[in-house]
Amino acid sequence: MQGILVKSKEKNTYHIGELSPKKLNDTDLKIRVQYSSINYKDALAVLGESKILKSYPMIPGIDAAGVVESSSSNGFPVGSKVLVNGSGFGETRDGGLCGVLYAPEDLLVKVPEHISLEDCMCIGTAGYTAKLAMHQLVKNDLPKDKPVVVTGASGGVGSFSVILLASAGYDVIAISSKKEKFEYLKNLGANEVCRFDELEIAKKETPLGKALYAGAIDNLGGQYLAKLLSHIDLFGSVASIGLASDAFFSSSVMPHILRGVNLLGVSSANSPMKLRRDLWGDLFADKSFMQALTKIEKQVIGLEQVPELCQDILQAKHSGRSIVSFLD
Repeated sequence: MQGILVKSKEKNTYHIGELSPKKLNDTDLKIRVQYSSINYKDALAVLGESKILKSYPMIPGIDAAGVVESSSSNGFPVGSKVLVNGSGFGETRDGGLCGVLYAPEDLLVKVPEHISLEDCMCIGTAGYTAKLAMHQLVKNDLPKDKPVVVTGASGGVGSFSVILLASAGYDVIAISSKKEKFEYLKNLGANEVCRFDELEIAKKETPLGKALYAGAIDNLGGQYLAKLLSHIDLFGSVASIGLASDAFFSSSVMPHILRGVNLLGVSSANSPMKLRRDLWGDLFADKSFMQALTKIEKQVIGLEQVPELCQDILQAKHSGRSIVSFLD
């Protein structure tokens, strides 16, 4: 079966060709993968730019959607449409960048018959992460009286965050360094689109500035995150989901102890399966969200195009979603 195999921890040791994925347990189900997707973590793994893969050789790919081909499970009989995202796939066990995937039933998410597998991978980890961030924000009673900022808005997670916030009735300020994406983000539902350096908060650093925003979904990390925190209003929240700028930041406790601001960590790879299945079910049942998938920039590619795409992702030359097809 065609797939991508990363042979060692050295850079650019990937191989594209016929592979035989590992069946870790006798009870693993055999999934005939139809689609996968390429995320930032996958780009790092394929090109060997970071220690994403925990052993070698390994098939990367944290997402996959397909049909059960062999099973002893009553919950997932042969012919069931399923997906996986996170949960160790493409990190601690063979992942979705191959036409066959072996997986235990307790790591599978059932896909309703009326939902296409291509749409599942358009959503993928990016859409799930945005949904998890929204879940965290809403659980912490995110106010609606002031705007919510989304940084890195033209990326996959950012785009889905804009859609979910706007459909939930929040005013959204979408931040992107790519001016050519401004109209695209407005079409997704953003009320305002600008570069970060065009915001009032970018002009100076202060431990506690004007309370301008109800909250934020931050893809950047670093001092962008620090500046956002100091301008969140009473009992607002910031969901931290990325480190495109920097993994480290210097901040103050003042927003937290004087305004009750929450800094919420979002780890989609490690979500409990009940929560993962519940949130995917919510996405599938949300008609407005599923219809909005037609607005998401996406491309469908073959395996041979994956390495070049990974380079573009790491060089910030890519936006939207990239879906890998295993259909003939």
